[in-house]
Amino acid sequence: MKSKNNLSKKIISGLLLTLILAFGLSGFFISYLANRDFKKNAILKIQGTRANLINHASEMESNLLRNAKKLAEMNEIIAPVNMISRYSSKKDYQAIIFDPEKKKLARELQKRASGHNHGLVAVYDGFGTLISFYFTNWTGERTGIVSFDNGEPVFLLSGIPDFETWTGYPMPNVFEGQMDAPVPKINQGTFLIHYNRLALEVCVPVQKKYTNGKIETVGFIRVLNFLDQDFMSYMGAKTDTACLLFINNKKSIGTIKDLAFPDSFSHPASLFEDKIIGERLIEYENHFFDVRFFPVNDGRRVFFAFGLEKNVLDKELFRTKAVVLGAIFLSLLLVIPVGLIFLNRVVSQPMEKLVVGAKTIQQGIYDQPINYESSDDLGQLARAFNEMSLSIKQREEDLQGQGKQLLSLNKELVQHRHNLLNMVEERTKELEKTNIALKKSRIAAEEASQTKSEFLATMSHELRTPLNAIIGFSEILAQKTFGELNTRQEKYVKNVLTSGQHLLSLINDILDISKVEAGKMELELSTIFIKTLVETSLMMIKEKAMKNGIKLDLKVEKKLSTLSVEADARKLKQIMFNLLSNAVKFTPKGGSVCVLARIENGQCIKVSVTDSGIGIAPENQARAFGEFEQIDSSHARLQQGTGLGLALTRKFVELHGGRIWVESEGEGKGSSFVFIIPLGIEY
Repeated sequence: MKSKNNLSKKIISGLLLTLILAFGLSGFFISYLANRDFKKNAILKIQGTRANLINHASEMESNLLRNAKKLAEMNEIIAPVNMISRYSSKKDYQAIIFDPEKKKLARELQKRASGHNHGLVAVYDGFGTLISFYFTNWTGERTGIVSFDNGEPVFLLSGIPDFETWTGYPMPNVFEGQMDAPVPKINQGTFLIHYNRLALEVCVPVQKKYTNGKIETVGFIRVLNFLDQDFMSYMGAKTDTACLLFINNKKSIGTIKDLAFPDSFSHPASLFEDKIIGERLIEYENHFFDVRFFPVNDGRRVFFAFGLEKNVLDKELFRTKAVVLGAIFLSLLLVIPVGLIFLNRVVSQPMEKLVVGAKTIQQGIYDQPINYESSDDLGQLARAFNEMSLSIKQREEDLQGQGKQLLSLNKELVQHRHNLLNMVEERTKELEKTNIALKKSRIAAEEASQTKSEFLATMSHELRTPLNAIIGFSEILAQKTFGELNTRQEKYVKNVLTSGQHLLSLINDILDISKVEAGKMELELSTIFIKTLVETSLMMIKEKAMKNGIKLDLKVEKKLSTLSVEADARKLKQIMFNLLSNAVKFTPKGGSVCVLARIENGQCIKVSVTDSGIGIAPENQARAFGEFEQIDSSHARLQQGTGLGLALTRKFVELHGGRIWVESEGEGKGSSFVFIIPLGIEY
């Protein structure tokens, strides 16, 4: 019992130490990667803000264009514009008799445009002359018209909601240099510097449609929005990044002042020239900055400065570490109790029964069999002990019977009896030697079985349980259940998920091999078409082959197009996938892989996968299908693998009653993996 306890303690201690070390290294590595990409995260956040600027401006442009088109399609707009354009000319401009129509048009503009935050909505006649307009400034909303006195424009403005009083004013600032409609820029959004403010402008035609299908342009509508403080605040809110707009090398609007942006800098192009990190990023005290320019319509440029506090990145980094380390710690708490329960049930209790049974046999008690029924290696060992006990008991009984017969002989046979006793003594010594040899064999078998059981138990439960937890948490992170991830975080989560799935697949391969060796693997027979199976397998490997420029070729005997067989579809697919995957993996770029399927001797299906890859030397071909075997070559060492694929493939082929082999003329001359399976599988 003491040795059993010592063995269990050693196993438990080793497993706990391995788990703690694995999770600790994982947490350290993830923290290292997060710290290493600190500045890259800053660049990504600022890039996200720049993308917000472009997207939001594009959305504003779309809204402007949509609203302008709606106005241009209204009969309340088209009718007066058509009348004014038709009965006026560029020479005499517009007659004063059109002022009432212009005022109605101005009220209609206010009615339709109010609430859309437009800085200016103006209507021009077919000659590009301003008619009516609506605009907002620091005094509020205003409407206006352009009347003419002796050919000279006169601006009449009216407040809102008072549309009865119209007062003459000088030309408003919003029309400085903009009296004529920008006709060449119809349907195009344009940034422009307007009265020391940055604005986005669209211009669309006002068109009259006749019943005969004719369309005539009778005027234009121009809509303009100013980029204000709300625009800048909205732009950086999603990424915690502040912004500042420079117009004519002067600060205009923005939120970057909250980040202590230095007021002493007058020209953004020369900011922090000695502190630039990489190509664009500027590090200043506790902030990162980036300065970019955008062209406007008159050839000038405006500058946008983007700022990000390092504290924001620190908080995000801390949250990421907390989530990952919490997941690792939770996985550890779940794995340890389950592992201890499993170890006690599967290993410790059976081992205790075997030790007690062995001591009983050692004491000469042969009628107390070991009570442990199982199909695993420990169960086989228990049955071997019981059979050995019965055999020894039978031999002792036989010897005792022979001794009694010798004692009943007459005195003349005393000498013979003495000789026989010597023979019995020698035979007894031989039995003792046999018992010692059996005991050594039992111990060796017990150790081998224990090692194998520990390995399989660890692979199937101690590793799969935390792996499933890691895969599950990685999928949750990849699905962004707890929030958005930046591009690099998303990439790392996907790498963790892919690696976990690859390791789980490796464990499943090892367990499949163990099942085959134990005789537990069964075929799930179904009707399949060989041609369809081969074509499907090629599609699974096609993308990888195309990336490496490898040509895939398929040749299937015509009879196989309609021939079906009874076989295990999943295992045949795995056979084909393993052979094709190996062929593509060990074929250099520009090479070729050919699959040939045909009927052999009318009784078997023969499939070969031939590549123009690295080839296999004759002395290494016998090792190709061994477990954990990888041919040692310069190219093979560059390819990652476990050495289980071909071993598992061979066992699946043999389960189908077939055989598999490799043909190669040597290294550098390509390889051909060939297998045959009978048309009628007996299972």
